[in-house]
Amino acid sequence: RKAIERFCNEVKRLCHAERRKDFVSEAYLLTLGKFINMFAVLDELKNMKCSVKNDHSAYKRAAQFLRKMADPQSIQESQNLSMFLANHNRITQCLHQQLEVIPGYEELLADIVNICVDYYENKMYLTPSEKHMLLKVMGFGLYLMDGNVSNIYKLDAKKRINLSKIDKFFRWRIPPKKRYFHDGGRPLRRVRLGMRNASGIPGFLLPHLKRSCSIACSN
Repeated sequence: RKAIERFCNEVKRLCHAERRKDFVSEAYLLTLGKFINMFAVLDELKNMKCSVKNDHSAYKRAAQFLRKMADPQSIQESQNLSMFLANHNRITQCLHQQLEVIPGYEELLADIVNICVDYYENKMYLTPSEKHMLLKVMGFGLYLMDGNVSNIYKLDAKKRINLSKIDKFFRWRIPPKKRYFHDGGRPLRRVRLGMRNASGIPGFLLPHLKRSCSIACSN
């Protein structure tokens, strides 16, 4: 929660009416993109690691047995943690909700997505993890920009983002799998159409998230 608040405060500072014309360096935009990547990977790690929920359940049983959770504050904290672990994609949902109340946040996210598109298109990365990070930031950037306040189609019409170019990245770089798609064509289009209706992680990002999470677990 503190990390999301810190990120949103930084976005709010950069999106302020008096700061919108200020120059923001590529390195700073990439740093903000790495934060978005971190939130996405942490959320997926929480979703896929059943051991975290099992450990918390074992802790609650032991605490109740030892009567260490008698005070209301401890009970409330335990209930909050249980709800956090039970709700999938809770981190990205909270991030999306807090960003939507910031005026002009989609313009900053568009800059972040565009710098990732430029780096990916020109192969300005050294390791596979950096390559996957750029793809994830593109996808989650679109997810965060698309909602009740902002619309990625309108941003595409204004030429703030290039959806067709991003579509090509995910269409040709990621082989379609039946686990994530119903058919083999236009994966990004289906994800974009479902962004407003589903609160889950965009399906075309799952291969990259699974890979990142497996690396994180092995380390």
